[in-house]
Amino acid sequence: MNTANGISTGEELARHARWIRRLASALLRDEAAAEDLVQDAWLAALTRPPSEGRLRPWLREVARNLARRQHRGNARRSAREESARAPSQPEAPDAFAERVETEQRLTRALAALAEPFRTTLMLRYYEELEPAEIAARLGLPGGTVRWRLARGLELLRERLDRAHGGDRRAWSLALAPLARMDGAAGASTVTSVSVLPGLLAMNLLKVCVAVAVTALLVLGLSLAGVLPDSLSLLARRETPLAVGFRPLELERAAEPANLAEVRALEPQRVEIAAAVESAPTAAATAREATLDVRIFGQGRALAGARLVVRPGDQRIEVSAGTDGLASAAFALAEPRALVGVELHAFGFATRTSEAVCEAGRATHLGRIELVPGGAVSGRVVDERGVGLADCRVTLGSLEDPFPQLEAARLEPARDAALHTTSDADGGFRLLGVPAGMARLWGHAPARRASYTPPLEVRAGQESTGVELVLAPLAPENRLRVLVLDPTGQPVPGARLEFRHLLDGGDNVRSGQQKADADGRFEFLLPADARTSLTASDPQARFGPATLADIANGERELVLTLRDVRRVELALESRGAAWLGPCALELWSADGDARLGGLALGKEELERAKPADAPIAFVLPDESFVLRVFATGHRMCELGPLDPARVGAALHCTLEPVPGLAGIVSSGGAPAAGVRVTLREAVAPDTKLEARGYRLRLWPEIRDEVRTDAQGRFLLTPRVAGSYFVRAEPADAAPAELGPIEVDERLGGPPLALQLGTGGAIEGRVRLARGADPEGAIVGITRGDGDERTQRVGSDGAFRFEKLVPGPWRVELCTAEAFGPPKGYSAIQAPGVKPFELAENCTVYEGETSFVDVSDGKLGALAFEGRLEIDGRPAVGWTARLCPAGTLEFEGQGWTALDSDGSFTLSASAPGKYRVMLRRPGGESQEQFVYEDVLVRGLDPRWEREFSTGQLVLAGVEGFRGEGTPRVAHCWSGPGRLRSLAVVTGDGEQAIEVPAGAAELRAPSDSSDPESWKLLRAIEVRRGETLRVELTAAERGAR
Repeated sequence: MNTANGISTGEELARHARWIRRLASALLRDEAAAEDLVQDAWLAALTRPPSEGRLRPWLREVARNLARRQHRGNARRSAREESARAPSQPEAPDAFAERVETEQRLTRALAALAEPFRTTLMLRYYEELEPAEIAARLGLPGGTVRWRLARGLELLRERLDRAHGGDRRAWSLALAPLARMDGAAGASTVTSVSVLPGLLAMNLLKVCVAVAVTALLVLGLSLAGVLPDSLSLLARRETPLAVGFRPLELERAAEPANLAEVRALEPQRVEIAAAVESAPTAAATAREATLDVRIFGQGRALAGARLVVRPGDQRIEVSAGTDGLASAAFALAEPRALVGVELHAFGFATRTSEAVCEAGRATHLGRIELVPGGAVSGRVVDERGVGLADCRVTLGSLEDPFPQLEAARLEPARDAALHTTSDADGGFRLLGVPAGMARLWGHAPARRASYTPPLEVRAGQESTGVELVLAPLAPENRLRVLVLDPTGQPVPGARLEFRHLLDGGDNVRSGQQKADADGRFEFLLPADARTSLTASDPQARFGPATLADIANGERELVLTLRDVRRVELALESRGAAWLGPCALELWSADGDARLGGLALGKEELERAKPADAPIAFVLPDESFVLRVFATGHRMCELGPLDPARVGAALHCTLEPVPGLAGIVSSGGAPAAGVRVTLREAVAPDTKLEARGYRLRLWPEIRDEVRTDAQGRFLLTPRVAGSYFVRAEPADAAPAELGPIEVDERLGGPPLALQLGTGGAIEGRVRLARGADPEGAIVGITRGDGDERTQRVGSDGAFRFEKLVPGPWRVELCTAEAFGPPKGYSAIQAPGVKPFELAENCTVYEGETSFVDVSDGKLGALAFEGRLEIDGRPAVGWTARLCPAGTLEFEGQGWTALDSDGSFTLSASAPGKYRVMLRRPGGESQEQFVYEDVLVRGLDPRWEREFSTGQLVLAGVEGFRGEGTPRVAHCWSGPGRLRSLAVVTGDGEQAIEVPAGAAELRAPSDSSDPESWKLLRAIEVRRGETLRVELTAAERGAR
């Protein structure tokens, strides 16, 4: 078996197939705790170092792990297992086909794992991060990471259970051949260690599971073409393109008569939609916004540099003046919008970003320093070497793996700030390319796109001699589809769900597209692609049409929608006089939203139907479940229903619930048409974060209504719990009530929300050493996910209006907030600290609150320190500052100590803090060293040192990230220095602890170790090992 570039991979694929069989074997054995410290060592030993990326930390972790385990006989066990391994047996063709299909199902199930387990597995096996590195990146304890890895396998079993109707025996039988085939590679391993101690046998079993998980991820992602070449099994090693170099010069036709300063050139051929003078706009009108920036390069203003602003479909381009200032004014379709920003200057790399702009306000980006760049020139030609005009040349990514690059040759050109167009002879010149290695793409209509190997770009130089060859599209690369209704008329805007099988079925691409005004689609695909299509009517007037296993070709395929059978659903309420708006959803019979990779599951059909009108819906072709949602009623579910047995009408009786009823008023009068939303409160044992802020409300809206003419509303929570209700008028400040407790009857107290003008927050940004604050971002939050940000000008002034009265936090931010959060992270554990806003401002109705913010995060209040252990720098440890008196083991902001054990942290303001230092690794133990300190900005260097010994806690179960550890080693050093250490590994392992007198305590939910139950006092001597065997009562104490 050979890849497209001639690299043999048959042996590799065969080896990885055996790993997949080991995963099947592990699943059948139902080993839930498949991830621990043993898997880390074996995976590191079996994985070759990447050719690029995090090479140094990877090598360091591998060497450290191998050295730590050499004394346990790892090498001897590996040798015995290798010598005992039996040769693999030949496989029948039918069995081979069935096994491949089973392996693919297993791969898809793993890829569909929910968060945070999928992300944790991806970080572990895709990015090859050690659990300790994952813990540092996510701000989690090492035990939590290991638990997530183990839980991922458990969820995989549960997903397979659901896919087979809860019958584990069914999928076990399907996987049994894989497990049996693993006998040649894995069963002998288990047999060979059966005479060893039970702990060793269990560890080797976990090794098999860990290797199987890695192999499954790497193989599946390699075939899918999403792994970088440094990790992919199918990687193609590209040889850099040889290019010539010449000094970067202005194009002669554009060369000015007198070049007093380096002048910026437009790096592309474009039509300027609007031109604005370089002088700054004094004030924006109510209908438009302004954006300005000071463009610098190599420490000086870049006169003539170009600012390009893209609000929506507009493109506004202006030039910078002699002071480097460029300002653009433009209209906004909405009061607030996210606009694209590009900065171009001759001899410098183009820079792109986004900025939030508001109508009637000016957005200041401040001073932005461009880095030197170069240019690339060459020709775009056809297959005969003839130049091609009007071809688009863009800059591409160097990280895309070979399968993804090849697939992109049939995709349209991506919208990129850095692009140019070939001239009549095919020549092109792309300016603004960053120095380093680059890849170019060429696109043209009716031709396959082409890309270059990596080529070198030098600052101040032009890379020459690049050639892009664009071959014509072959008929076998095109798939054209026409969608007609039952009368033969085109269906404009028809929805087409597609599923492409590529690379012989190893790669699957699915999604949706929308037809044009003539009901037509066109796909550009590899010649060997096989496609399944389902077309549907956007107005749900007709039934879907399906074609399966389609090959590409010149002929246009026709999908004719069918006449459908409609069923009416009559609704009534069991006792309620007012039914209100209702919604109907169709689900597949198994409750899954997707069947066969096509969107055939959840279908929301009707909204806001009156209570006395039946809901008509299209009867699906397969068994289905009907779910009915109505305001003030419990959700009602009918089914599974067989379409052949469904009559002309269905009937559903809804059970009324009290709900949350209330009224919204403004100025003493009812407020009609106000949007009212219901959101669930975050539980006290859950830490929810989005965009770097901790939240007290879940982002999802549980229900949403608008008030009637009398200002009344009725919200319907679907489960009991704690909620917040928010009224959001279009021209006033929001109003909020909560937390509101909803009981099991799904009801709560009557509510009244009063709208007002709200309050305002005003202040200035004051930077250390008098630095110019222009462009700094100020953010405000109250923990509800509706953060707001502003960029300030040179005066540092900011003002936020129409704010909900109450506590707020105001601070400097590194990024702007726009729209709802795109994602969030959640951690649920008994020891999670409850939500705390840490407010520094209170807003009052009709008043302005004043607060200034400083750049403490930028080092205005620096805290420097150094840690030594056993006379050596604490290399690999990390440090952070947190509030005094707290134990914050999670979160971000950890800083690595350098090679001499030193670190520098920063505080947002003077005051008391706790400096915490975390031990690297976490495979066998978690350890934190901390001390409360006073930070004033000019403090003497914090320096601490201690010696260590070894501690063995016999019979103590290792901490896996759930609940609290059984036992903690608590040590008090000189002054206020403290240490906490817990065992995380399995078996009797020696952990490193500070030497001297200490205590063994049973941790609780309290953040004060002094309040934990004292088990016994011990003393660990320097350089010696102390073994402690706790009694049963001590091990179970809390």
